[in-house]
Amino acid sequence: MREPVLIGIAGASGSGKTTLTNQLVTRIREELPNHSVAVMREDYYYLDQTDVPMAIREQTNYDDPAALEHGLMLEHLRTLRKRRSVHVPQYDYAVHNRKPEMRNLGPADLIVVEGLFILHCRDIANLMDLKVYVDTPLDMCLARRLTRDINERGRTPDSVVAQYLKTVRPGYKSFVEPSKGFSDIIIPAMLPNPRAVDVLSAQLHHALTQPFITGA
Repeated sequence: MREPVLIGIAGASGSGKTTLTNQLVTRIREELPNHSVAVMREDYYYLDQTDVPMAIREQTNYDDPAALEHGLMLEHLRTLRKRRSVHVPQYDYAVHNRKPEMRNLGPADLIVVEGLFILHCRDIANLMDLKVYVDTPLDMCLARRLTRDINERGRTPDSVVAQYLKTVRPGYKSFVEPSKGFSDIIIPAMLPNPRAVDVLSAQLHHALTQPFITGA
């Protein structure tokens, strides 16, 4: 049995990574219903802060790779490469900590890996068969982040803007933007972009239906 195909989708916070991921997963499931698809989100791997007071959790810089357990993520991806399932953490943004329960993931024919730093972390990037960077203007990213964090994560506008200026934008400049050069495909401004979805789904369709797949 051949190895699964791994596609990595990176970009700034609010760039449209999740939108693109969801569109690709839907397209592949429609076009190749006999192929299984799994999604791994880098956010699952924010460090366990159970023993850290909430006041300190709220000041943690979540826009630095050091805030995530990339070693565990890498271990899980290598296990999925072997077509074995893993138990991944789940994350609660409201309390800045992992949930008590884990979730079973995989095995699958296609694994979509989404996150800020997946191209910055070279060991993780090197596992990807296709590396995609969503390149969206920062003002658009901030607008989306405001809407998301206020509506879905219970944040205030002032707190979202303060965090953006203190950690999000600096983290993007230091870690995320430089990783764009490691991508295979750059997608500009992930608005409704059916052509981009067409191109990527065609690439994945080809990879999934070829007689042999060479892993990383």
